[in-house]
Amino acid sequence: MIILVGCMAAVGCGRVHVRYPTPGQTEEGMASYYDNEFVGRRTANGEIMDRNKLTAAHQSYAFGTTVHVTNLENDRQTVVRINDRGPFVHGRIIDLTLAGARALDMVGAGTVRVRLEVIDAPPVGTPMWVQIGAFIDPDNAERLKQKFEGSFPTTIVEKDGYHKVRLGPCPTERDARIMAAQARKLDVPAIIVVEE
Repeated sequence: MIILVGCMAAVGCGRVHVRYPTPGQTEEGMASYYDNEFVGRRTANGEIMDRNKLTAAHQSYAFGTTVHVTNLENDRQTVVRINDRGPFVHGRIIDLTLAGARALDMVGAGTVRVRLEVIDAPPVGTPMWVQIGAFIDPDNAERLKQKFEGSFPTTIVEKDGYHKVRLGPCPTERDARIMAAQARKLDVPAIIVVEE
């Protein structure tokens, strides 16, 4: 039996007031991008940071929120998905991957003024889950579920042709991050998903 106690510093479990923005909601401020030493590290939702994917860090938007980003200095635009937390510099509202920075033509400048417009976001109260596997074969999903169900609340969700094994639901992002860290100790990839 695995017991979840406290919050380990390595998890980065600072308290986040998660916001569930509504489509069409806008925000303006400075954008930056992160690269190099962050490539290959885990993002806050557990995915591996990939500089070539159109993902981004936002301080509070729910994981899975997609935003349309416009560089207000040259009108270049891109769409990114929130999967990380940050930036942690006063006045900045979003940290893009290198792919996002290139799409906005901001690599040389490093920071630019942007407008964010929410395209899609999970509704308020949508549960957070820790996904530990996705299988085409339902028997593989059932085996993984059985391995974890004595220690965690475990379920299988059928979606997009896959049988997804999930732990939870978790009431807060902090709880989800702790649970994901515990699951990774058992040698499974664990990412936080926010969906019904």
